[in-house]
Amino acid sequence: MKTYKTTACELSFSVITYKLNEQNPTRIAPERVWQTQVSVSKRFSASVFQLPFTVTWGSAEVYVTFSDPCLRVFRAQLFAPGGVTGSEAVAVHVPRNRMFLPRSAKERFVHFLPPTDMQMDALVIISSRSRNKQSPPIGVHLKAEDLGGWVPMSENDGTNRKVAKMREDVMDDFDSEDDCDLIPFSIYN
Repeated sequence: MKTYKTTACELSFSVITYKLNEQNPTRIAPERVWQTQVSVSKRFSASVFQLPFTVTWGSAEVYVTFSDPCLRVFRAQLFAPGGVTGSEAVAVHVPRNRMFLPRSAKERFVHFLPPTDMQMDALVIISSRSRNKQSPPIGVHLKAEDLGGWVPMSENDGTNRKVAKMREDVMDDFDSEDDCDLIPFSIYN
């Protein structure tokens, strides 16, 4: 079996927002209204065939979500904060609370879909998996209190939290025949 050497590098992304021309958006080039560079991770190592993150966006923010057993989602502004112009760095925000996902999320794409209004929940979708055993996609609704609000990444980088160590040797998959035990009982006296 051939092994490939991977090296860790810093991951950052650029947020560039364009405004389409209202009179003729197909013929006139869009105008760049905002650009910023966001650094999110110093511990990044992956294959280029399956990048370990997804990008989604809402009406005013962009979200970068990593494939990881813990929900790692980063939020940055799509538009310049009040009074800021040009290319300036903005704060990246992360959820205050740590959310655990199935361990197989490390091998799947994890999508964070923000709520479209205050009455709706955020949605996390973990894609299907086809290695070894077929696994269907997983969807999770998250309320605002589940996330604990959004805090700047510099205040909540995960280094000050104690986390139970997960075993890496075995990854157990759900088997509907072996893992479901139906215990009949009588509700009648």
